[in-house]
Amino acid sequence: MRNRKSLILSAAAMAGAMLMPAGAAHADAVADFYKGKQLSFTHTGGPAGGFALYTRILAKHIVKHIPGNPTAVIQFKQGGGGMVGMNYLSMAAPRDGTYFLMPLPGVEAQPFLYPTKVKFKLTDIHWIGNILKMQSYITVSAKSGIETWQDAKKKVVRLSASGKGSETYIMPMLMNAVLGTKFKVITGYKGIMGATNAMEKGESDGRAGGWTSNMRPHWFKENPMPIKLIVQSGAVKELMLYPGQAAPPGIPLLTDLATNEDDKRLLGLVTRILARAVAGAPGMPKERVAAMRKAFDMTIKDPDYLAEMKTRKLAITGPMTGAEVEKYINYIASTPKHVVDRYIAAVRN
Repeated sequence: MRNRKSLILSAAAMAGAMLMPAGAAHADAVADFYKGKQLSFTHTGGPAGGFALYTRILAKHIVKHIPGNPTAVIQFKQGGGGMVGMNYLSMAAPRDGTYFLMPLPGVEAQPFLYPTKVKFKLTDIHWIGNILKMQSYITVSAKSGIETWQDAKKKVVRLSASGKGSETYIMPMLMNAVLGTKFKVITGYKGIMGATNAMEKGESDGRAGGWTSNMRPHWFKENPMPIKLIVQSGAVKELMLYPGQAAPPGIPLLTDLATNEDDKRLLGLVTRILARAVAGAPGMPKERVAAMRKAFDMTIKDPDYLAEMKTRKLAITGPMTGAEVEKYINYIASTPKHVVDRYIAAVRN
């Protein structure tokens, strides 16, 4: 009798398990895994500055939306324009869903530029989401006499830049190759601030790069402005330079200047679309990828997260889901070889 009762109870338990939705079973498994775990969110830049804040604030809030409510720790892995961190993510990081990394903008073009140094395959990485799309601009001093990008086809325009792997170098070099501009790029300046200082001192006529933090905010309030933004690169035209500062009207989008599809794809390789992306290691279990993507999407809409971002004056522009980032990465990875060859020739000139 006792055996029969046990059999009946076991059968009932099995039936209950069979009736349980697969999603609920996966959710329970994910919660069981993450309970008591500590997740690592690694930033590929330095500990100071706005980018590091994006990593810290995301890590602080996303754990509330992950099943099992794990904790989070922030790490920093600098070097090689972000390649050190990306190579680690691909080759050595834990693959169980406890390690996440925020790559530097422009990561999608690194395999084209540095094929021997890059050890990661972008399409193997699990993309969790992207907080922010940003723009780059060619900015020139009013003293340069340049009014539009076409003027740079008629005379040499000196632009200060950091290094040859930076957007401050790549953007004008691609314009030279595709549009016939005559930008002379002078490298060796310390970051975007160094390039901006050179423009201000008259060492250069301008510089490429973003305006996503309050660098020289007084310039945009002066009439006439001491600078002019002549072209912008990005997915679509943006109306804001950074929170609270509208962009001057009439700045053309770089890819709109292309006259054929190959040129458009080439110019589209200088971008900050993945400005604040979140990546998980290859081999991460699918149910944990899905849970982290859902947690990211919930965080981006979390009132507490949004309030802190607003207080810190950090932009959330055109956020992307993990699936949207994955689709974009696949598009970049499918760039035809002849376009990649043109890209390499232009930026290694």
